[in-house]
Amino acid sequence: MAKETKDLTKPASGVPGLHRPDLPEHLQGDFGTEEASEFITPPRIKVVQALSSRLHELGFDTGDCVVVPQNLMLAPIEQIEKGGKTRPGEAGFPFHFVPLLFFVEYCLWNPLETRESLPMIRERSYDKDSEIAKRARDPKLRTMLCPEFPEKDGKQLHCRYVEHLNFIVLLQDEHELAGVPLLLSFSKGEHNQGRQLLALMKLRKVPICGARYVGQVRHRTPSGKDWFGIDINNPLDKEPFVTDPDEFAVYKGFHEDLKNAHESNKLRADYSDEEAEDADANANAAASTDF
Repeated sequence: MAKETKDLTKPASGVPGLHRPDLPEHLQGDFGTEEASEFITPPRIKVVQALSSRLHELGFDTGDCVVVPQNLMLAPIEQIEKGGKTRPGEAGFPFHFVPLLFFVEYCLWNPLETRESLPMIRERSYDKDSEIAKRARDPKLRTMLCPEFPEKDGKQLHCRYVEHLNFIVLLQDEHELAGVPLLLSFSKGEHNQGRQLLALMKLRKVPICGARYVGQVRHRTPSGKDWFGIDINNPLDKEPFVTDPDEFAVYKGFHEDLKNAHESNKLRADYSDEEAEDADANANAAASTDF
């Protein structure tokens, strides 16, 4: 369901960044990209936050659930009208998906204030026994002073160890990217929703790609903080299991390909805009939680 006030789907020529069979003959084929095609960076499902200035400039509203970097609407936030003005409501429209792969990544993030001088992600690892992983899981060890810029304008600058719960999913609703694996990632203040999805998956007692789930953006205001996150639940309006064997075979093929890519270090999650746009809103909210 799209908003009536704007068209944020795609140009008439097709989805940006995807193959188009209508291109002229000289643009058919992909020579020179053989090695690049071995690496997979799935588009990411993202919730627009109050400080997501780039997405606001494109016409999205705070609370909208979008797919980046294609900048496509996935599930808009409901709008509330009051006094002739509209503002984001408390919930967005739901979207349905099948998980294809789950993996955890541990990252050491540099301070937001150093983004002009340092990469946002300082180190990253899939190893659960690595130093990054150990510190990301321990609230007492989760931060350290930035070595290059320990302070700015009298304020101490800290690097932050973060655990990212990553799910590669396939949409079950009509959408331009319905056949494309997407990244759904949970960290910091949204970490518990990732754990919620893991708990639901365990209760199903079926292969990871054998069940459907539903996501819905919700407004969060814990301890005076304010942001929008994605709640995960079992679907009430769709068959919760993938009962068609042919459909399941397709999803299993996706799973095996993605698992091989991950094990060969050719699958990469891109969180490049997450820290800057969140402006530590949910990082601060997560400071007193387990993760």
